[in-house]
Order: sequence, then C-alpha cells, then structure tokens
Amino acid sequence: INVSFFQDKLPRSVGDVLKVIILLMQADFLGILIWYGFLYANIGMMSKSPAMGISMIIPYIAVPVGGIFSIFQVIVLIITGKSSSDFQEG
Repeated sequence: INVSFFQDKLPRSVGDVLKVIILLMQADFLGILIWYGFLYANIGMMSKSPAMGISMIIPYIAVPVGGIFSIFQVIVLIITGKSSSDFQEG
C-alpha cells in the first residue's frame, strides 16, 4: 500500500530521491527479514510436524525465500528508477 499524496506534491527531483530512499529502506527491512528468517528456519530443522511428519524447516523457509524474491524486485525498481506505485497506476 502506497500513499503518494505528499510525494506527488514535491518537485520531481525531490520525489525521485524520496523514491530511492523508500526503496532502500524496504531493502533494509527485507534484509533483516531474510537474515532472521533463515535463523528461525534453522531452529525449525530440529522439529517435525506432528500431523504430517515433515521437518518444520519446509514451511519456515517460505519467509526468507519470499524475502529474497521481494528484495530482487526492490533492486529491479531501484535500477529502473520506478517505485512500486508506478505499477499500480498503469
């Protein structure tokens, strides 16, 4: 969800810098999510699901893997100079 009301009121150059800052903050958050997601998944390696008998690393690994895909998307947005709201408008 992106509310870009104030960002649209800024001059274009300031808005572009703000977009990059926001994307870098998203990348920072996703990096933390990936790091702790892998730590948590390693803890899940030691336990098994009582119902299915599978290692709990399988469902827990979804968080860091999703973070990796998301950080890849943020990198693409930084390189192309777009923000996530540009895809919602068009």
